[in-house]
Amino acid sequence: MESLIHLTQIGSTNNYLRELLTKDPELPAYTIVDTHTQTSGRGQRGNSWESEPGQNISCSILLRPELPESVTTFDLNRVTSLALFTLLSRYIEPSQIRVKWPNDLLIGQRKIAGILTENEWLGDRLNYTIVGIGLNVKQTQFGAYHPAATSLALEGIALPQGYEAWHHPMVQEIALLLQEEMERLTYDVKALREEYHQYLYGYQQERAYQLPSGERLLGTILQVLPNGLLEIESTSRGKELFAFKEISTLL
Repeated sequence: MESLIHLTQIGSTNNYLRELLTKDPELPAYTIVDTHTQTSGRGQRGNSWESEPGQNISCSILLRPELPESVTTFDLNRVTSLALFTLLSRYIEPSQIRVKWPNDLLIGQRKIAGILTENEWLGDRLNYTIVGIGLNVKQTQFGAYHPAATSLALEGIALPQGYEAWHHPMVQEIALLLQEEMERLTYDVKALREEYHQYLYGYQQERAYQLPSGERLLGTILQVLPNGLLEIESTSRGKELFAFKEISTLL
């Protein structure tokens, strides 16, 4: 496991790690940038991420994947989701945890974690990926966000009082679990995708969704394609494929 760079306060750990890479392009894989206070946390497609200082995990991890031909960049979302699922399952009954396409983890119907992956390409070669992770740990009050948020504390999980006692070990554990899942990409991507579907919210179950137009529909997730497109079947529209932001899950 590589170094943990812990900052007192920063706007965005993803941005900070990217700036480090401009100064040191050879920065090793699994370098972690982590902060006590993140002031401008981002979710997928520019959404904000709320986090009280010193109560949660806000970190970014550098990946340098050499993806086999059968592996896609969305598989990096999958491995991160599965790593976080494994971590959470050590505290929460696994049947209560679900991955919500494309980049969240839920406890019941409340959001506990979010993922932001950003890829840097050199021509047609993936140079590196920065995986940003926000995980709600001790925060107990959240704004009126949708979906509603939860945390390990709100789920009744007791953790050590001291910040460093729970925070640093948990960040390192996330990175180790992510590294284990990344290794599976080279030899077991099919099983990894099947496991992702197993934990996917709404998979083979009818759920409510909303389109950007405001139209609502009841649909069933048939699969997430290797490239990350979501296939949903509804009685009103039949089978359709959706990219990020083309459909949202109503919780």
